[in-house]
Amino acid sequence: MTRTVARVLIVIGAVAVAWATWDVVARQSQVPEGWHFSLPAGDPSRGEGVFTRLGCGSCHNVAGRDLGAAGKQTRGVGPDLTPEQAALPPEYLAERLITTDRFLPHGLFKATYSRSDGSSRMDNFNEEMSVSELIDLVAFLKSI
Repeated sequence: MTRTVARVLIVIGAVAVAWATWDVVARQSQVPEGWHFSLPAGDPSRGEGVFTRLGCGSCHNVAGRDLGAAGKQTRGVGPDLTPEQAALPPEYLAERLITTDRFLPHGLFKATYSRSDGSSRMDNFNEEMSVSELIDLVAFLKSI
C-alpha cells in the first residue's frame, strides 16, 4: 500500500470517528435526559365537532350517545368508544388515530374490525385534520 493510500485511509477513518462522536454528542445534547412526549390539553367540545365532521359516529358508538352521521350509522363496524377506552393514555389514543393499521384488534374481533386483506377498516384521516384538531379529538375521546 502506498503512503498516499494509507494517508487517505487514515483521514477517512478519522472523519468517520469524528462523525460518529459528533452524532452521539448531538443526540445527547438535543434530547434532554428523561424526555417524554406528552400531548397538550385539548378542548373536548371542539373535539366532538371534529368527531362529527369526520363522520366517526358512522362506525363508532360513543358511550350510548347517538353521534352517527345523519342516520348513516353502521353499528358494529368499529368498536364502541367507552370510558374504558377513554382511560387509555392520550398519547396512545393519538397514535391509534394516526397509525390505524398498527392497532388492529386480535382474536375474535379481528374479522369485525379489519378488511378481508387484514388491513384496518378505519380510514386514515391524517390529511383531513390538523394537529390541533387531533389534540381536541383526543380530548373528546378522553372525556367519554
